[in-house]
Amino acid sequence: MFLCARNSDEVTSLSLTGTFCALEWAIKHWGTQWNAYKSQMNDTGNSIRFESAWETPEPVIKTLSKKFPTVVFTVAYADDDLGYNCATYKIQDGEMFDVVDESAMGEQSKDFASNIKYGKSYAMLQAEWEAEEAEFEAEQ
Repeated sequence: MFLCARNSDEVTSLSLTGTFCALEWAIKHWGTQWNAYKSQMNDTGNSIRFESAWETPEPVIKTLSKKFPTVVFTVAYADDDLGYNCATYKIQDGEMFDVVDESAMGEQSKDFASNIKYGKSYAMLQAEWEAEEAEFEAEQ
């Protein structure tokens, strides 16, 4: 349940969209509270990368797959908490298959998530973090 003020605009919104406010609508239709951001498409136009709040926006991907029922979409996602809430799956005509919970892969989960989120291994990220920490400590 989301607390959204109930004024005349939102009552109108309810009659038009079935929800009282944009946050409720976004979660209902996108599976996340915000639109995609940091969007990128590769040169061939067959791969899209983006970030979203919370987790992969499954309702959007499912709707897109139904709009193009002959296309098999491959989805890979990772949460900011590297190694947790990350997976791959395929979807065609709204049906998911070949689902792999990458977060169950131990240390490999961190590499999987790091590559999706940052385009580098977890070991490379750790080295960067350690260098930043050492630099910060040296400045103190």
